[in-house]
Amino acid sequence: MNREAVLHNPVSNYAFPLSYEKFKVRLRAGKGDLDRVTLVIGNKYLWRTRKEFPMEVEGSDQLFDYYSYVYQVDDPRVAYYFLLEKGDEQWLYGDSGFAKPDQVNLEEDESSAFVNFQFPFINPIDIHKKQIGRQRGVLPDFPGALLQRESQAFSGECGPLGYKAGQAGVHGWGFARHHPKTPLFGGPGC
Repeated sequence: MNREAVLHNPVSNYAFPLSYEKFKVRLRAGKGDLDRVTLVIGNKYLWRTRKEFPMEVEGSDQLFDYYSYVYQVDDPRVAYYFLLEKGDEQWLYGDSGFAKPDQVNLEEDESSAFVNFQFPFINPIDIHKKQIGRQRGVLPDFPGALLQRESQAFSGECGPLGYKAGQAGVHGWGFARHHPKTPLFGGPGC
């Protein structure tokens, strides 16, 4: 097992709430290296109620496989670790690194605290919300707006910086009024 390739960062793009009821967990491992990845997760204060869930490969690149699981949250105080398997080899992977399953007593709360990754509490601010403009498609087309002004300047419809002669500019004075022959983007001006 290539343990150097295994990566998980809590409270990052590897562990985050999708909503108050759903929590997504990811793990990176060497490409094709692991036979099975199991997420062991539950309430960090009621650790004996933890559950095991098989993780699936969500995606891969040239070097790594990315495993993920979306956990249905019963309580927003979450703790978890991973059980990694390759052939007969098994490792627990948690906040303190790697440990053999037979060397850690997970039934003791004090021992499990050193093994678990923890997401302290799912707060409303932790939940990602889409930006309103992106949902409705109302964000301005900035490059398109520049090209439109540039074409207007070349056609003689307006002066430099997109102002018509006599129109007030950004600073309250008419740039085009004072500099009527100044070209915009190298164009001929108005």
